[in-house]
Amino acid sequence: MVEGQNSRVRRRLIVHGRVQGVGYRAHVARLARAYSVAGHVTNLPDGTVEIEVQGPSRIVDQFIEQALAPSWPIHPGGIRRSEELPVDPKLGEFEIVRGSA
Repeated sequence: MVEGQNSRVRRRLIVHGRVQGVGYRAHVARLARAYSVAGHVTNLPDGTVEIEVQGPSRIVDQFIEQALAPSWPIHPGGIRRSEELPVDPKLGEFEIVRGSA
């Protein structure tokens, strides 16, 4: 099956750089609302941030591009790890998950 631009995808990203203590999770959540994608964002203990995002493939790609764009004082260094996950029909609104970091 060929994946179209509007097929739904779910991705998990680990973002590194200056992404903790600078409002990055709130920034990502605002972007998620603007793009109408589902998922979550959370700080990880190693100083990285996990983003899980689900929506139409083209929209998810645009969301990720914006989430990786620097916006002072936020400066994502890039994606340390990325993986495709099965689409979850129960995944609701995008939320900020309070992590242990």
